[in-house]
Amino acid sequence: MHSLLKIKVIAVILLLSATCNASQIKLPTDKKLISFLNELFDNNAEFTKTHDTKFFDKFRNSQAPHLTIIKCSDSRVNLDAFDSTPDSDVFSIRNIGNQIVTTEGSVDYGVRVLKTPYLMVVGHSGCGAIEAAHKGVKTKIADIDRELSTIKLNNDKTLNDAILTNVHTQIDVAKKRYKSLVDSGKLTIIGAIYDFNNNFGLGDGKVILVNVNGIKDRELIRQTYSAKVKTLQAM
Repeated sequence: MHSLLKIKVIAVILLLSATCNASQIKLPTDKKLISFLNELFDNNAEFTKTHDTKFFDKFRNSQAPHLTIIKCSDSRVNLDAFDSTPDSDVFSIRNIGNQIVTTEGSVDYGVRVLKTPYLMVVGHSGCGAIEAAHKGVKTKIADIDRELSTIKLNNDKTLNDAILTNVHTQIDVAKKRYKSLVDSGKLTIIGAIYDFNNNFGLGDGKVILVNVNGIKDRELIRQTYSAKVKTLQAM
């Protein structure tokens, strides 16, 4: 009985201690956080007003995307530039430098499990990750430098050249990784640039087709698709 009483006393002490500690915890209430939370939940409230139950019923229990897309994490690269209704249409993967090697499991899930017929790698103008790799810059943050180290470039003269090289390299990686799917026609791999800076000269915000299944001959791409894709931008 003495031992049992002792255990109960200890339990009560621990419970009181935990309660006291919890009461001392304070959540941040600075103006910037409150402003952010207001914006976040106002946006969500507006979204739910314009998307009723029927909208969610279409993909409530499953997803059937037609595209696996790999984009850079850069906040300026918006999915709306590629698909105005991405819900259940796009399996989206983001990382610095729009790389396959740093997100292989996610890409495999889109391609092998969800069986999307298209895999798209999108580079973008002014990419900080590619610029760092191009200049050999180290951040001295181990995990960032580890991801930057997997970006493989040629002796590219300009940042634009390096951005293109990286997209072509990722397409080559994907083509080898999913060779049987590409050869059988079950998967098409697409490389593109999203140019919000108009650095490539085709206009602000343009998506530019640069590679299809490892083919990067711009004239061949134009000849093949321009008559059938009226708004095509290719280079």
